[in-house]
Amino acid sequence: MKKVNDYMIRWIKFFCLILLLDVSGSSQGLFSYENSLQFADYLFESGQFSLASEEYERVVFLNPHDSASIGRLLESYRMQNRSELGLKRAGQLIGDRDDLPVKLFSQIYYLEMENKRFEEAEQLVKLQSNLDDTQKNLAHLGLAISQNKWNDARSYYLNHQMAEESPYYTSLGNIIQEYSSKRKKSPLLAATLSTIIPGAGKAYTGRWADGAIALVFIGSNAWQSYRGFEKDGIKSVRGWVFGAIGFGFWVGNIYGSYQTARQHNQSVMQKYHDKASDIIYYAF
Repeated sequence: MKKVNDYMIRWIKFFCLILLLDVSGSSQGLFSYENSLQFADYLFESGQFSLASEEYERVVFLNPHDSASIGRLLESYRMQNRSELGLKRAGQLIGDRDDLPVKLFSQIYYLEMENKRFEEAEQLVKLQSNLDDTQKNLAHLGLAISQNKWNDARSYYLNHQMAEESPYYTSLGNIIQEYSSKRKKSPLLAATLSTIIPGAGKAYTGRWADGAIALVFIGSNAWQSYRGFEKDGIKSVRGWVFGAIGFGFWVGNIYGSYQTARQHNQSVMQKYHDKASDIIYYAF
């Protein structure tokens, strides 16, 4: 009986060992480079960028020379608005930045611009001899627009016309030309108009309702102040109170008109900046 028990115990131990080896082998297969890459791609394409970045970190660890996965990793961080971390990982994973694959170059280029490292982005472009003329021109225009140097962007575009332009380059050039032809609102003129006629500066910037309200409110206070002084003379409390209120709002309206013109120009510029960015981010 004892021999039988010993025999059974040996078989149980042997079976457990085989089971452990099988589980270990399955686990290694599950977390292999190929399976991890496939899962990371699925997460990325389904928009799960936080999980995708974790999985691409595993992929890059298993194969540090997979430039496509490094590019996807950096893009995953960008899509999470974690550009600083993406740029840090780019520095850790990529030593030589000369002649990078275009997709990998584009992600580092975007990260540099999003972190406002424009000089580094410009230097990165210079290191890429494998970019075609269109890609180089798009990169230079993107740098100028990201820094709101629209005049520089327009000059560059006009001086770098190509016989066969890509749709991206043509569209970006059209946006630059359209923005350059837009008439900007003068903050100084807006303030001057509101100095002469309360609310006129707001109307000049397109905010007619605000201008009308300012005109009525300041005009009403001025009228009440006038009536008070006319009735009680210089000692009129009513005259001084309404006069002070009207004067305060008049000065505030002048400053507000100046700021409104600046905000209007900024809003228009941001609109065209966003249009241009959409093209630049799809061009590579």
